[in-house]
Amino acid sequence: MELTSLQTSLTRTSDKQLLLLKASDSSQQSSPTFKLDEVQDILLEEGFDRTLDTFKEWEKTRKFYPIKIVTDANTGKTTISGEYNGVSLEFIGTCERDHELIVLDQVSEQKPESEINLTTLSEAASTIMNKITTYITGSEINMYAKIYSKIHTEFGLDSNGKIIFQESSTQEVYDYLKDQIVTDMTEQYPEEVAALGGAEGLERILQAAWIETYSSFNSSQSNDTKAFVNKVVANLQTILSKISNNKDLLEVYTGKANYADTTLTTGLSNYSTSSAITYSNGVVFTDGSVHVDDSASDKLYQQTMTELLEKLKAKYPDLSEADIEKLFQQAQLNALKNCVNNTADCPYGTDNGGNDRVYDTKLDWGGKDSRKGDKNKILMQELVQLVLYNFDKLMYANPAGAKDTDSVVPDNIKPAVPTFSNEESNTIKTAASEIKNKISTYITSSEINMMAKIYSKIHTEFGLDSNGKIIFQESSTKEVYDYMKDQIVTDMTERYPDFVEALGGADGLERLLQAAWIETYSSFNSSQSNDTKAFMNKVVSNLQTILSKISNNPELLEVYTSHTNYADKTLTDGLENYKNSSAITYSDADIYMDGSVHIQDTQSDKLYQQTMSSLLDKLKAKYPKLDESVIAKLFKQAQVNALNNCANNTADCPYGTDNGGNDRVYDTKLDWGGKDSRKGDKNKILMQELVQLVLYHFDKLLYAQAA
Repeated sequence: MELTSLQTSLTRTSDKQLLLLKASDSSQQSSPTFKLDEVQDILLEEGFDRTLDTFKEWEKTRKFYPIKIVTDANTGKTTISGEYNGVSLEFIGTCERDHELIVLDQVSEQKPESEINLTTLSEAASTIMNKITTYITGSEINMYAKIYSKIHTEFGLDSNGKIIFQESSTQEVYDYLKDQIVTDMTEQYPEEVAALGGAEGLERILQAAWIETYSSFNSSQSNDTKAFVNKVVANLQTILSKISNNKDLLEVYTGKANYADTTLTTGLSNYSTSSAITYSNGVVFTDGSVHVDDSASDKLYQQTMTELLEKLKAKYPDLSEADIEKLFQQAQLNALKNCVNNTADCPYGTDNGGNDRVYDTKLDWGGKDSRKGDKNKILMQELVQLVLYNFDKLMYANPAGAKDTDSVVPDNIKPAVPTFSNEESNTIKTAASEIKNKISTYITSSEINMMAKIYSKIHTEFGLDSNGKIIFQESSTKEVYDYMKDQIVTDMTERYPDFVEALGGADGLERLLQAAWIETYSSFNSSQSNDTKAFMNKVVSNLQTILSKISNNPELLEVYTSHTNYADKTLTDGLENYKNSSAITYSDADIYMDGSVHIQDTQSDKLYQQTMSSLLDKLKAKYPKLDESVIAKLFKQAQVNALNNCANNTADCPYGTDNGGNDRVYDTKLDWGGKDSRKGDKNKILMQELVQLVLYHFDKLLYAQAA
């Protein structure tokens, strides 16, 4: 590291002590907890020997790391050098009692410090990784599994950032791991453990492996002890392997977790002051931001999450900001999904009920294990901590590498190529605006109420015919749709033929209505019974919004009036593995650092990646005027939503995507005899079913967020 002078020396109290501080220019932007004043006080009041002892103590806790002590044989002066958060420090003085020092004339031939540290750290991580199974054996794990066949793994963190548990049995299992791995290996391999930050550092790595295991086992529920511990051990070995290959990751794994880190929430907008907000499933906008449906709540949520993301970037200055953003976005989605699905994966202070708050000094474990019963209300501090917990799990599993400016590639922003002349654009803008303003005249509240009296609920499961027109399982739903079509399409075509013609004629206006109807499935699951009045009102609202978007950007007319992506043969003809692969094994979505969505089964994922990569290319080709980066973002979210749909057995499966029956999307003879969800499929799905489910979710997102 090239050093430049940052501060000169302290005024010496005697000829025996001197402090020099040096740093790189970039380091001045860091905000270490290390306080120079504290060092000064020790040096000036207690002398150089006590300063040296203090740094040796701090080295063990990685407050000051790595430390090097050298004495000059000629002058008798001793130099203590070390680094904290990018700041290099040197302390020069004369020792008055014996210390373990390196004599300068004995080390002149040694390698540079940076090279020594890199080699030591890599070898240390590798050695500890390879010895793990010696210190924690399969028979020992089996022994504990016999004592406790299951452990309830709900956890929190104490004021020092150390993991604690609701149940004493879980604490016992964790302490056993800690004793075997941390205590015993520190005794046997002191130098290797010291290179990893000492016993404290190794314990932090074990804790990270334990928290990462909550990606496979929900935290606030009972889990199989043997399976859980085996996963912790596997995660620990993987983490050590990553550190051995990239020394910059040591700080990620040994630093304080983000959940319950007061530095991230102190001064955070709305953290303590806002009342409960209304949450929903996360919606990803085209700029990558995650939103909730309730407007007032979303305003507060955006403010808080924007600040929180900046705090995370500041906490990890050596990590790629783009990678942090990806992980943070997914953490937001996972946290909101956790809430919506009432998943038993809530660490202390994030569940519903009870008096628990994350920074409590007196623990109260009397809450619930999930958000069940919260009526979609959550305190901002609970949601923030849930996001940070999910961020921890993702970061430990997918740590971003150190910054590399050569690998940072900006999004390929491709402006849309206009299709229409100025005159044509203006005609479309006027037509869309006029039709939008007339909608409520042609489909009134009283007419919607009338249909709701006839059918209070409608089962909205749908498919598409060979012409790409929407069809329904239930005749009552068809009757409601046809009524809206008559009122909006037929009547307005007669009354405003020129405006309707500018939007693609009666067929074009019907396509817009159909898009609004399908977009409504973002608010109401498709293959279930829904309140007729609420559903129709949402369709009308969506149609008005779509027309407003077209009036601002006529290029979007093609998006809304073209064939849906679900059931579009041009996208699946020749698509790899669409027809010829057997059923694959699906799981919840895993998002890798390159942004790709994966499933856990290796063989299935290989086929899945092949198919999805080709499908994305086909979608980009279908929409040449849309920004490719926007299509990629929507497609990624569609993949995540489709897999969540399957994993959660959500009743949101259009024709040909549910479990059971003989229905396939392109059937000429319809068979509605299947189920309303994927329930009972044993996590198996045909590629063609999954492809169509992804395309359906892509449609919903595209219609809602087209820009």
